Amino acid sequence: MCFGVCICYACYMLETLKLQVVLVDQNIPTSTLPCAISCFLHLVLNLTLVDLPGMTKVPVGDQPPDIEFQIRDMLMQFVTKENCLILAVSPANSDLANSDALKVAKEVDPQGKYCLI
Repeated sequence: MCFGVCICYACYMLETLKLQVVLVDQNIPTSTLPCAISCFLHLVLNLTLVDLPGMTKVPVGDQPPDIEFQIRDMLMQFVTKENCLILAVSPANSDLANSDALKVAKEVDPQGKYCLI
């Protein structure tokens, strides 16, 4: 797992970019190696943010033909943990009824106790 540490939002963005560059420099079209960034802020709970890839259906470039299933398997490894909060992100210009992120969130957490949408 690639790790970074941050103490503010600007640091978070910088650490995210650094970790992405590490993976891209290795010329890995897809990787099950997550980027995890630990946030330590004064008077705030310590959190580790794991930036998972968006769900995709069509392979691009050097991605394997089964990229959809690889990403879903990776997502499920994280979102099924009982201490996980799910931040389901969908584009503003898409229909939420067709959101893959919301579908996975509802599948894992039907009551919506651990989801931020």
